[in-house]
Amino acid sequence: MAFGTTTYSGMGVTGAINSPYAGPFILAGAFLGRGKVTVTMEHEWTENDIAVDGAVMVSASIGFQGMVEIECQQTSSLNSYLKAAQNSHQTALANMDPSNWAAISLELQNLTTNDMSVCTGVSFTKKPPLPMGPKGEYIRWTLRAANIANL
Repeated sequence: MAFGTTTYSGMGVTGAINSPYAGPFILAGAFLGRGKVTVTMEHEWTENDIAVDGAVMVSASIGFQGMVEIECQQTSSLNSYLKAAQNSHQTALANMDPSNWAAISLELQNLTTNDMSVCTGVSFTKKPPLPMGPKGEYIRWTLRAANIANL
């Protein structure tokens, strides 16, 4: 082994998604194929305002909301689960029941880097584009999370 060499394996990405309508989905190992999950914090904790004289006023605020992007093969069981969950949540909302719209939870852990994200208050933004062509493609699902804890 060469000095300074490290090994990363996507097989070490595990977790679970839980929807009150579609139930749980366990994420383990190669569930993404060549896809990925990206958790992005969206809140700016600091804002600076600069006065005419150059004085800087710093405003700080707390926020833990963000976005979760899941990219998976269109023929994967993960994509099928997300379609079923999204359809169930959308149907309930269309039937005037918003009570579980943001009731999805998601836990992700990378066993290689020991990073972990726990997302609650998760909801779908919209249905992703549906490619129909000569070969299979990747689908990118975008979800919003009211609370993200990066542990």
